[in-house]
Amino acid sequence: MASAAARLCFLSGLRVVVAELPLPLAVRRLVCFAEAVRAGECAVDGVRARRVDLAALAAGADRPGHVEVVVDPDGTALARLRPAALVDGRMAKANLGTARDQAPRVIGLGPNKILSVPDAVGIAIERWMQEKQGIQQELLPGSAAAATEDAPVLAQRVAYSSAAGEQMVFGGLQETLSGACPDCGSQLEFAEGCMKCHVCGFSECG
Repeated sequence: MASAAARLCFLSGLRVVVAELPLPLAVRRLVCFAEAVRAGECAVDGVRARRVDLAALAAGADRPGHVEVVVDPDGTALARLRPAALVDGRMAKANLGTARDQAPRVIGLGPNKILSVPDAVGIAIERWMQEKQGIQQELLPGSAAAATEDAPVLAQRVAYSSAAGEQMVFGGLQETLSGACPDCGSQLEFAEGCMKCHVCGFSECG
């Protein structure tokens, strides 16, 4: 993934410097610019890369005719190069120290990458839903925060049923909760003689 991003940036006319480990962890060496660390130079889909000594790495935007690969696991060359963009291609599941102030544009590749502000909001909602596992009782007016002392409590109640028929049983739910909404599958509440869904507005009386 990192070599693919570096190749596209180079083909777009940008100077590309790849910082690598002394012993790269790349598995598919023949399609990675990391191979230049071992062999001195390599090529990925027609784009050549050469290993450059860290001390000889020149500052500026002048682009040589190849991708520059430098052994710099700590990123010490960033302060000297002052890149217009920094792409963290380590495919990490968590931030390994990359900061937004290291370059005007900082991009991360990996399973937790965020593409935009709406994307970040969507990821936050998805994680919240995964943590709650679809349970909607927090949205009801009689949630735990506002529960009264005399509200009857059941020892167990089926709160969620998957399409495969598996059921998750939770204890301590108020007796006013009853069944799943036929429209959205959320928890129904029995109030004022009607079954009501506070998520989609479904209501059934009588």
